[in-house]
Amino acid sequence: KTNVSYGDCLYFADKLYALTNIPFELPTESDWEYAAKGGNNTATTLYSGSNNIDSVAWYNGNSKGKKHKCNGELFANQCGIFDMSGNVSEICNSPYYKDAHDEKLLTYKVLHGGNYTSPPEDVTIEARVPFSENEKGNEKIGFRLVIRQEK
Repeated sequence: KTNVSYGDCLYFADKLYALTNIPFELPTESDWEYAAKGGNNTATTLYSGSNNIDSVAWYNGNSKGKKHKCNGELFANQCGIFDMSGNVSEICNSPYYKDAHDEKLLTYKVLHGGNYTSPPEDVTIEARVPFSENEKGNEKIGFRLVIRQEK
């Protein structure tokens, strides 16, 4: 889903919980990076699933200026997850820190993964940008959900 705000994502997760009694949440940065890196897999790649960007990511070099359906046109990562690098930037439920002394950015969340207009360096697993909690998203911004295990 794209064109969503941070609040829209939280609302959707709450509604899913009410319907299913399953604790859905936006991923933290740690959750997102864990999934993008392939979970417990020890392989390290620049992009989610490969060092070959064209095999795993829609970005400004191959997207033809449009987002793509997450339907397996490209390869998945080691967890079987598609399009974590490129295509649509994903909102994470973590505060954005530019550096240890920049507290004014705490009202921002983090976007990971880059999107279909991003250059290669912005679709790496490590790339991150701020996203205002009050900002309405656009077709380049979306989200995934995680399920928290009950303790």
